[in-house]
Amino acid sequence: MILNFLSESIFFFLFILFAVFIPGAVILNFLFSKTSWGEKLVLSLGTGVAFFTFLSFWLKIFHWQNLIFVYRLLSLIFFLKKKIYKNFWVKEKLDKLCLLLVFLGGLFQSSLLLKSGTLQEKGIVFWGVNGYDGIWHSALIAEINRGFPYQNPGFAGYPLKNYHFFSDLFLAQAHFLTKIPILDLYFRFSPLFFSFLLNALVYIFALRWTGNKKVGYWSIFFVSFVSSFGWVLPLFGLGSNNWETAFWGAPTSSAFLNPPFGISLIIILTVLILLDLFMKVKNKKIIPVLIVILGSLVGFKSYGALVVFLTLLFLGLWEVVKEKKIWLGLIVFLSGLISLAIYWKSNIQGENFLVWRPWWFIRTMIEAPDRVNWIGLEMKRQTYLFLGKKSIALLIEILSLLLFLIGNLGTKTLGFFSLRKVLKEGSFLDRFLILFLPTSFFPALFFTQKEVAWNTIQFIYYFIFFFSFLAAFSVVNILEKIVLKWIKLFFIIILIVASLPSAIKTFWWYNSPVPTTILEFKEKEALDFLRKNSSPQNVVLTYPYQEKKKGNFGYPIPLTYYNSLYVSFFSDRRTYLEDQNTANILGYPLEERLKKVENFFLTTNKELAEDFLRKEGIDYIYLVDDQKVALERELSVEEIFNNGKVRIFKVNRIK
Repeated sequence: MILNFLSESIFFFLFILFAVFIPGAVILNFLFSKTSWGEKLVLSLGTGVAFFTFLSFWLKIFHWQNLIFVYRLLSLIFFLKKKIYKNFWVKEKLDKLCLLLVFLGGLFQSSLLLKSGTLQEKGIVFWGVNGYDGIWHSALIAEINRGFPYQNPGFAGYPLKNYHFFSDLFLAQAHFLTKIPILDLYFRFSPLFFSFLLNALVYIFALRWTGNKKVGYWSIFFVSFVSSFGWVLPLFGLGSNNWETAFWGAPTSSAFLNPPFGISLIIILTVLILLDLFMKVKNKKIIPVLIVILGSLVGFKSYGALVVFLTLLFLGLWEVVKEKKIWLGLIVFLSGLISLAIYWKSNIQGENFLVWRPWWFIRTMIEAPDRVNWIGLEMKRQTYLFLGKKSIALLIEILSLLLFLIGNLGTKTLGFFSLRKVLKEGSFLDRFLILFLPTSFFPALFFTQKEVAWNTIQFIYYFIFFFSFLAAFSVVNILEKIVLKWIKLFFIIILIVASLPSAIKTFWWYNSPVPTTILEFKEKEALDFLRKNSSPQNVVLTYPYQEKKKGNFGYPIPLTYYNSLYVSFFSDRRTYLEDQNTANILGYPLEERLKKVENFFLTTNKELAEDFLRKEGIDYIYLVDDQKVALERELSVEEIFNNGKVRIFKVNRIK
């Protein structure tokens, strides 16, 4: 097992070297005389990720997948011929504290995924949302490798739509080129690589923004370790066991539980650092690079793309009006065209994407049992409104807003002391931050998503992330003004103690001895059999999700009763209806299909049942435990597998 892991590590390293780093270094070679060793390294990696994924997207659409080898080969030839490798000989003293913080921060972030998808005594186990989100992404990676056009692997026959899948595309290509198992790629190699890269970019961005290494150190701390003030609520008899997202937002310390979000931060920081370089060195060769990277952002995360484009659009207009410069506006315009092309080819349907619903997150945050759970405050607000005491009701609204803001930020609230610096100095990065923060904060206050209301909270994630830099700057300024060392030490201790409880609790959830969900060996055996004895285009029918039965189990809960895409992923086949939550979020006709499935399993009309199997293209029926088809013995199906827990039926086609 150790030898297997070492061999996979070598393959992944070679993939990053030849598919990401070397192409990125070739693309940015013209800039290297203006950058430090660390900037060269992380910008090459960030640029390489964006270009590799962008190119893979179009090559797969036109079924020219193998041309990715030409891209890698040409990059290697230029890298060697132009002796670009000489730029990466370390000629400067490495910042050991920075390296340590990048390592520790990356390890902490990735630790939320590392244990999941591993084989234990009773089966393959998962912690937290990894048994749901992690399996969705893993199934999507497998689906992408089946080739374009992509389908929803849990809603067979329907195209994949309304989803930003570039993070999954990157890993699908990694799987295609290295043959590393998807579970190892997703839960181990990917989070380690991307979390280390994110923290390195955080340091570089903070350094370019302030020129102060200490701000870089503290920025890594706030990004990697700091969570919300959810831990404070139980002290007042409020809240629940859910500390991290008690105020709806999610900290960057758990960013890679949501890979599209985590990787989008890498793309955004790469864009901002390159834009800052462009503003200073005025090298127009950066423009096409920026257009591609910024244009690809929508494929990684549409929420991030929207707020970044809006911010840069405002800045571009400001430069046209104030400084008579068009370059930023041109970059935004051309990258916007690329984004629209990706948006169109990704089958994203944006009609009625946002719904006007002001204060929805604040109301639900106050009321919900798994959030702040302060029912008394909401009852007072309604009472004062009923009595016509609008001024008191307004004060309660302001209190709720402050609770939402400060609760989500946690100790990052210190960043408000840095707003003066951002407003006063007026560099490009200052202007970006002062526009980006409200642009990413306010949409969630007034809009929800059409299908699943809470999805728009993801705007706030970007606000929380960039506030980390302001908090770091504030902490450095405060420490510089404190003369006595013991007071400095006391301040640091208090800050750390107040910052970590929610993050530590999340860490424990994802590293506790008992996993959340499990794929038991008997189901694994059945799914392995199905994969080996069926074709990739076959469709599998599973029993409708039984939420009530989930409560019959302690931890770990069998994946059978966890509403995930596990049958599709572990069988490597598309399923007719699995993962109903995601189907609902993405706007598929869930109710219509669910009704068809329920009718099939319950009907006593043979003709209707046979008609369903034929029209819907069902090839196999997968049943677990006491699940059964009412007309099982009368239908044209053949039992091909039975191990006492799982039964698999093959549908015999009736012409």
